[in-house]
Amino acid sequence: MKKYLSLLLTALLVFGSLPLTALAEESQTPAITGDYVEGQAIVCVEGGLQSLNGGRSRSASDIQIVDSLMTISDSAAENGLLKSRSAAEGDTRQLVLVESAAGEDTQTLIESLKDNPSVLFAEPNYRVQVSTDEATADEISQAAAEPSAMVSAEPTPSAGTQDAEAEAEKPDSDEAKAQPEASPLQTEASQDAGVPATAINQDPVVQDMSNGLWSMDNRGQMGGTAGVDINTKPVWNAGNKGSKNVAVAVLDTGVDYTNDDLATQMWDKAETGVDLAGIDGGGTYGKNVCSIDLTATDPTDPMDNMLHGTHCAGTIGASWDKRGVDGVCEDLQLIAVKGMNSSGGGILSDLIQGYSYLSAVCDTLEAEGSATRLKAINNSWSMPSYSEALNTAITTLGQKGVVSVFAAGNSSTNLDLETNTTNGQLPKAYTLVVGAMNSDATKAVFSSYGKQTVDVFAPGSSILSTLPNEKTAYMAPFADPSANYIYDGYEGDKPGATDKEAQNGGLPFYYYSDTAANHTGDAVADGEAGKAMLGNGCLKTTEVSPSTTTTLISNPITINAADSAPTAFFSFGAQNVQSSFSRIEVIYVGEDGTTVSCPVVDKVTQVDGTTGAMRRYNLWEYSTVQLPDNFASQPFQLKLEIKVSDASAATGLYIDAVGIGTQKVAYGYEHGTSMATPAVTGSVALLAAKYFNESADVLATRIKGGTTDSANYTANSISGGYLNVEKAQNNPNPVVYEAGDQDGTVTLKGHFLGNEKGSITIDGADATAAVVNWSADVITLDKAKLSAEKGRHEVVIKAGQNTGRSNLSFGSDAAAQGFETLNLPQGESLTTLADQKGDVGTMAATGGALYYFNGSFLTAYTTTGISDTRNTQTKVWRYVPDSSGGVWEQLPSPDTVFMYDPTACAWQGNVYLMGADVNTQKTMLLRFNVDENSWTTACELPDGLPNQGTLINYKDQLIYAGGTLTDPENAGKTLAQDSCYQINPDEKTAELASFKLPEALASPRLAVGGTDREIITLYNNAGTCYSTSDDGKTWQKATADYDNGGQSLLTALGGTSTGAIATGLVKNYNDSEGFADTWTLKAGDQALTASCSVYYPAKTIAPVGIAYQNYFYVLSHVSKDMEASGLVFKRMAVSTNDAAETTPGGGGSSEDNQQNGSAGQTKAEKASVNTGIVADSTLSTVICMGLLALCLAGSVLAGRRKEG
Repeated sequence: MKKYLSLLLTALLVFGSLPLTALAEESQTPAITGDYVEGQAIVCVEGGLQSLNGGRSRSASDIQIVDSLMTISDSAAENGLLKSRSAAEGDTRQLVLVESAAGEDTQTLIESLKDNPSVLFAEPNYRVQVSTDEATADEISQAAAEPSAMVSAEPTPSAGTQDAEAEAEKPDSDEAKAQPEASPLQTEASQDAGVPATAINQDPVVQDMSNGLWSMDNRGQMGGTAGVDINTKPVWNAGNKGSKNVAVAVLDTGVDYTNDDLATQMWDKAETGVDLAGIDGGGTYGKNVCSIDLTATDPTDPMDNMLHGTHCAGTIGASWDKRGVDGVCEDLQLIAVKGMNSSGGGILSDLIQGYSYLSAVCDTLEAEGSATRLKAINNSWSMPSYSEALNTAITTLGQKGVVSVFAAGNSSTNLDLETNTTNGQLPKAYTLVVGAMNSDATKAVFSSYGKQTVDVFAPGSSILSTLPNEKTAYMAPFADPSANYIYDGYEGDKPGATDKEAQNGGLPFYYYSDTAANHTGDAVADGEAGKAMLGNGCLKTTEVSPSTTTTLISNPITINAADSAPTAFFSFGAQNVQSSFSRIEVIYVGEDGTTVSCPVVDKVTQVDGTTGAMRRYNLWEYSTVQLPDNFASQPFQLKLEIKVSDASAATGLYIDAVGIGTQKVAYGYEHGTSMATPAVTGSVALLAAKYFNESADVLATRIKGGTTDSANYTANSISGGYLNVEKAQNNPNPVVYEAGDQDGTVTLKGHFLGNEKGSITIDGADATAAVVNWSADVITLDKAKLSAEKGRHEVVIKAGQNTGRSNLSFGSDAAAQGFETLNLPQGESLTTLADQKGDVGTMAATGGALYYFNGSFLTAYTTTGISDTRNTQTKVWRYVPDSSGGVWEQLPSPDTVFMYDPTACAWQGNVYLMGADVNTQKTMLLRFNVDENSWTTACELPDGLPNQGTLINYKDQLIYAGGTLTDPENAGKTLAQDSCYQINPDEKTAELASFKLPEALASPRLAVGGTDREIITLYNNAGTCYSTSDDGKTWQKATADYDNGGQSLLTALGGTSTGAIATGLVKNYNDSEGFADTWTLKAGDQALTASCSVYYPAKTIAPVGIAYQNYFYVLSHVSKDMEASGLVFKRMAVSTNDAAETTPGGGGSSEDNQQNGSAGQTKAEKASVNTGIVADSTLSTVICMGLLALCLAGSVLAGRRKEG
């Protein structure tokens, strides 16, 4: 018995010596980035809603269920989407929107929810926003390096549409600008473009606008190439025009179901046998799930009060009635789901509810025996933040036969390099991601792209479609001729003209002249063949110089109309091929010389604040302006003032399809991947009519394999081409959408692979010999016969005469290539760390250990849409290297909550953390005692220091560099700083250092290197480095030859003996041989050198690094389809000269590579020196608990023996 008591006492002593984190690791969630509704979270819960408050230490009243969003498929877990926990067979999983009754912020709420074993995941309720502003060409070519966490519906608004939020201001016609011309109008017959005195038609008929639909019948419109379209005609001619048994949903801003071209296409209960009004609180045509539209609150009414959703619906399925436009699919049932408001805003929870409603529609159709099935959902929006909730919703509908079609986005970004985007991680089997192309088969300048992420391209520029009846505008080429006063398509007697003839003498333009009669100088010449908007003819100006205004003017015009003439408009098409933008201001010039600037009717972005129409380059835009009320009372001229904003590429401006008239129609042109997406969705509907019983994954694969190959898309999409509906229907290419990587085999899953063995190459190398099994849907490869290392690979399969391409993740672990993989934290610590995707963090190193601190600053939005900020505790981890991959430990957080992400640095044997206290606004310097694992306040620093600077240990000085200060002239803005300060914790001072940074920067990346630590290397978070070796007197700029395309430019940086090393920027991303993501820089060099060492074979997210004790350590997030944890931690050998350290608690110093404490002991060994147990807290707990149980059992047994 004494032996058992002795063992028990030992176990208790050991157990009591363990840190609290070894007993119960808290499920702490690091700072969340992005825009979201503060105080809310979307939760996936299993076991019923009653279990949501189980497992929490607080009372059940802490959590309020705002809404039950969706019941999701239990098999979603089997598809790899819910890997965080496993559930018992038959458990019901639900997505729920919750908030804290106690007023907790989102960060705290999610952290507490993760304590609950019934919660599979929790994430913010992200805000979504339709993108309604055009970007400049500079903004396109320099797409933002960091994505914002918002859903972007993709139209780049253009001609023919009114402002979606507020109609452009229309100046009173009486407020004419008194600018007399050199002479009054001369109205001799030779100069007058008179219009016969015929009454304008007050009740015009909507015309056939099919001539404007280049996407389905490209005859060269929009300066395009004849035949470059989605090739639907052969499908239609063969008899497939859709089916009334096929339903398509538009999840958007709603649909105007009263538009004449859509009214007959909306859901018809007589044809389907099912009344939508009886399903999940919806109405006759669908459901309004938008909770943030104060003007549209009826859940039964999905009316579009913006325009975006109606435009998408028209492309999918506008009626074929020889009036207006035609949809891709003639016969179908359209379902409208309004998820965004009149300004294009929304929240993710509403969109999930939209999916839930459509899931209920699917269930009802099956339960009631209807022959109709929902086959596709059009999602013309994208979200640059990963959402597991959205993925589960997509999978649930996919398993019910529904394909989800998504827009790639309008940021001109390479989505392959932005692996944190939703589009990069959608469930591949059931989704299609669509990019936008021009009518000449080139990629639209605004469209995002990706060889690994974008499935297919489709027409997305200058797309004509339906608009809400309240968003009408005049468009001369499509107006009833009886409602036009004047029209000119500049066709003349050109052969094969397809545009309509000029009306009433047409409308030629001239270069403005101060001396010529009526100021009509030389005539504007015809444009070259093949450049017209419609037909074969157009005008083209001479070069438009950025430094001057080019002015055109018409002949005098006399409208012989009655006094009661209706409001009239002037509309025109324009294209500027190379310059970023042209601003075209239309000015009405009266007979007396007075002028009136004509207000723009359609929504445009005014860079200079004027009312002139903005024109994106290389796209035909169509605009409408309103003429003054008294336009018909006197002769007048129209003057066009043209300016371009890009000095690098001045060129001529094309003009076509001009007219003056009165008929306003509910149709308009738009640009965007949002416009390309419905072309694909409508094509899915066509294919579903032909192959009604095919599953969603097969229908999606048909589209992926149904493309026209084009060199323009080889590096821009998975398929390498643009949509070809005829090929998709009759002869699709082989497509693989999923790779299963087991121990001995690689399984490629797809469709149309051929029943007989074909050939396969991987990254250009023949891999046919590795084939173990080949069927139409699965190819199995012997992994031992593959040379493919772990990473993404281009797989090309030839089946018969068809060849298909896919990009997939699989392969054997690669050779070190300079980097070795290290251990990650285990258990909840790993989950906590992995959840920080997009959170940059900071590292420090001392005493043989690395310290990682996550960020703390985040942006949120209240339910009213007001921007707010929330700050959370900084989380801390320690990593101690060893021969088996190292040991991680989560450490106590500091009590201080910082306003901005803090900065960390090791100095004199301790770690310092610096930032502004969110409560006091004071700049605080905190000290972490690495031996005692405790925090103290080193000092409160003087006022006036910048925020968001960076700490470094330079020549044994604690230096604080860069940051931001409030602009004294504008309290709402901050200014980046180039100043550096020497911090003295003992004196509580911060004095200006002897050097400055080479440019003003917030949160600069800095590293100290050199043989005597004399080199400072600065990375500016924008692809450029600077180095100095003379105390900052001179800085040498160095650039890296990385891939453009919007990749994240965040980079891990470390100091070496010769300068610096960096990881993050990617070069030759689609070239497995030339791929590089690691760079070196020697002091004084003008360029970074790409290293042959590769950190990771794909683009990483927010890498953080430090060079220490002759290794460069890098921690980074990666796509979860590459690594299940979403994290990678590696190191490679480099030469470093680490800072000298003062041993805490005493004098003397030691080098970094000499451990503190007992000789030869690492931090891990020191933590265990009194117990003999290694520092793995989870293992320690298990051992101790087992020992306790053994002792207790033994004592009981001994007692029983004694009794016996």
